[in-house]
Amino acid sequence: MSKATVIPFGPQHPVLPEPLHLDLVVQDETVVDVLPQIGFVHRGLEKLVETRDYNQFIYIAERICGICAMGHSLGYAETVESLMGVEVPKRAEYLRVIWHELSRIHSHLLWLGLAADGPEPPVYQSERSAVYAQYFEELARRGLVYPCFCSRSQLHAASAPHRSDGQVVYAGTCRSLTPAEIAERAKTRAPAWRVRVPDEVIAFEDGHMGPCAENLARDCGDFYLRRADGVFAYQLAVVVDDALMGVNEVVRGSDLLSSTARQLWLYRELGLHAPQFYHLPLLLASDGRRLSKRDGDQSLEHLRARYSPEEIIGRLAFACGLQDTPAPATPQDLARTFDWARVPKSDIFLPEGLF
Repeated sequence: MSKATVIPFGPQHPVLPEPLHLDLVVQDETVVDVLPQIGFVHRGLEKLVETRDYNQFIYIAERICGICAMGHSLGYAETVESLMGVEVPKRAEYLRVIWHELSRIHSHLLWLGLAADGPEPPVYQSERSAVYAQYFEELARRGLVYPCFCSRSQLHAASAPHRSDGQVVYAGTCRSLTPAEIAERAKTRAPAWRVRVPDEVIAFEDGHMGPCAENLARDCGDFYLRRADGVFAYQLAVVVDDALMGVNEVVRGSDLLSSTARQLWLYRELGLHAPQFYHLPLLLASDGRRLSKRDGDQSLEHLRARYSPEEIIGRLAFACGLQDTPAPATPQDLARTFDWARVPKSDIFLPEGLF
């Protein structure tokens, strides 16, 4: 028998409360034993910062954890600010909350065992303005784009057209402004940019919801392509990104079903290949409300303290009709037996007592 070799493996941080270190006992190419060490792994961070000032430590704080760097660096920065009596601008506070929430969502997804299979490295829409501008200019050259100076209060006024679901249909207030009127209004307000839609019914077959149709002029009106601050709107960005990345199937919540017709129209006008769309029902509270921590609904943080990822996924799968009992399950288990026929088409009410 060959001599056993101990190979250190880790520390790893596979969505565990603390890093996991393994000593693998190997004979030839076979692992014959595993010695786990779960818990705090001393990394000597305190020693690393003894010779650094408070500015330099921020880079070390970010490396305390590989999946929640934002939380550690934010905690450190706020501590320094508190000690020095520093007040950060409101804009910075908002940006910090946004980044921290994105980090929290990322942590939850990893804990549940849901890994993204997107492009590497990740693509950020904020870095693709030049790409979107090419397609925006294509529509502008054809006379389909015009500036809109309407304020939010004007758009949401009681007299504005509304759909049955409460969404505002743009009334076309700025659609026919003359060049002189545009120049005059631009002196006091930067415009957003809308696209002219035709009085046309866009019909499509949703992969789950079935036949759908929407009259662009009546049901949505001219919609935004670019905001007043220069940022390209969701409708244009998502169409361009999905087409250029070769996305051929889009699965999303039914709250975006109303966006599909205008996106299909954009695909057609820009000469891009459209994907097949599938829309899922929304998961609501037992009384039909949107789930919200503000209303006392349980957050994933609370569920993580009481249940394993498999227990949460299994119970949600049961509520959605994907399995007959609330038995624990993994995403891989559900993928093997997934059948669209079992997915409801109407919104799902979370059963009381499920958690």
